[in-house]
Amino acid sequence: MAKIDVVCDVVQGFNFKKDRTTAVGFITQMTLGGVQLATDLSVLDPLKPTARLSVVAVLSRATWYGGASDPIFLSAQVSADSRQRVASSLMNTNLPQLAVSFRFAVYAYDTLEKKYFKRMQSDSTELEGTTTLDGSNSLSIAENPETEVKSPVNFALLVDLAPQALAQTIHVADSPTNQAARRWGVG
Repeated sequence: MAKIDVVCDVVQGFNFKKDRTTAVGFITQMTLGGVQLATDLSVLDPLKPTARLSVVAVLSRATWYGGASDPIFLSAQVSADSRQRVASSLMNTNLPQLAVSFRFAVYAYDTLEKKYFKRMQSDSTELEGTTTLDGSNSLSIAENPETEVKSPVNFALLVDLAPQALAQTIHVADSPTNQAARRWGVG
C-alpha cells in the first residue's frame, strides 16, 4: 500500500467555510498513558457543515506508510487544557512507552462529486497503540500557543503511534466511492 500523507488546513479545521476545499482532520478521542484528553474543541462536520463535532484536536498533518506495523504520525493543535494534560503525563511518567488509544478522521474534497469524504479514519472502535519516550521525539507538546489560529488558544501536539499487537482496522479512500479497509497491527 502506498503512503498516505495528508497536510490539513488548520484554519479550515477550526473555522470551516463551505466554499473552501482544503483537507481537514481531527483527533476525536485520545487517551495517553491513562490520561484522557478533553473533547473541548467544537468544529463543524465537513460532511454535514450544519452539525458540530466535539474533538480533542484539529490535525495539521496525518501520515501513514500503509503497512500493518507502520506507525501513524499525527501533528495537531490541542486546547490549553489538553496541553496541560499531555505535559503532566510526560512529566509524571518514567515508562519507556505510553499506551495510547485514539480515534481520528481526515477529510479530503472530491472535485468530481463536489463534496468532502473521509480520506483516512479509524474504525468505529478506538485504535490501540504505543508511543516511545526514549528520546526519539515521538510525543511532544508546544510550550507556547500557535499563532495561525488565535482563538481558541491552541498548542501543537506531535505524536508518533506504533500499533499494539492487535489486528485493527484503518479505513482509507481516494474518493467517496473508492474505499478500502487496511490492517493496522498484527494480532
